[in-house]
Amino acid sequence: MIPEFGDQFDGDNVIAFHRPGADPEQNPTAAGLLLGIQLKALRSGRTLKKVVEGLENRLSQAKLSRLENGESPPKPDDIRALLRFYQADPDVGAAVEGLARHAAQPNWLDSYRDVLASWVERLMALESAATKLITYEAKIVPGLVQTRDYAQAIFQRELPGGQAHRLDRYLSLRGERQERYLVSPPRSVFLLEHSTLYRKVGSPRVMVDQLQRLIDLTNTRGFGVRIITLDHFFASSVSSLTHLDFGRTDLPELVYNERLRGADYFTPTADARPAPGEDHKLSEMEEYKQLLWQLMAVGTERQESRVLLLEAKEHFEAQL
Repeated sequence: MIPEFGDQFDGDNVIAFHRPGADPEQNPTAAGLLLGIQLKALRSGRTLKKVVEGLENRLSQAKLSRLENGESPPKPDDIRALLRFYQADPDVGAAVEGLARHAAQPNWLDSYRDVLASWVERLMALESAATKLITYEAKIVPGLVQTRDYAQAIFQRELPGGQAHRLDRYLSLRGERQERYLVSPPRSVFLLEHSTLYRKVGSPRVMVDQLQRLIDLTNTRGFGVRIITLDHFFASSVSSLTHLDFGRTDLPELVYNERLRGADYFTPTADARPAPGEDHKLSEMEEYKQLLWQLMAVGTERQESRVLLLEAKEHFEAQL
């Protein structure tokens, strides 16, 4: 059994900060995920192939799968055809159609398609709906709490040659993401490697300002910054990991694991009962949650984090 994160949050006085759960139905991405959950329940054990055949190939198996995973904008005619095929109760059908209407609404991220990596879109869209967020970065400060100058220094290094003109668009996306997150932020803990505090991004002035932002967070109710010092080692290839919890809604918790050119999303799966004599095998989501719990457990608490951040800030102030 994986320990809950509550005790770890309490060490940063984060648990005392109460954020009401956002209505996931008002978030197009969240509504799409809830719609998918409802459609899977209505399918009730039928295979995708059987449903597609029953609909006389109106939908492909791939499209139906995307609908059930919240990865495809729903079309009203397709939803109504599915409800008829499933012979859904009228009240259930009305709820499903309502979710479909919300899921089809424009998303604030739509205007950033030119610079938005497709694999991170779901994470960005759902951050504002979460009640609890834990994120770990192995090399850099997490994007949600980067200063503009720190983000600019990163984007300038990562942009391919000839695309410098897109810098302002990337910074605009980063800025609006932060603004939306901060309107009513979830209880949040940011996990950073100690070396990140000394890895110079941009100039010493950029680092001083970035470290000051992190110091400010340690003084802000509802936020925690935990530093993984060199005393602790984890043999893991994970470089960026985020866990979102949506409180008492039907939306399942989610883990986001970013790779070099993509990302994986994990949600809870039904536990398979182990055979007699066999140990319970952790799902991938449970494994990542366990890793985050271990990092939380060894990370510094509020006062020690502040001391380490101040030391790093003084290091760069000496270079000004």
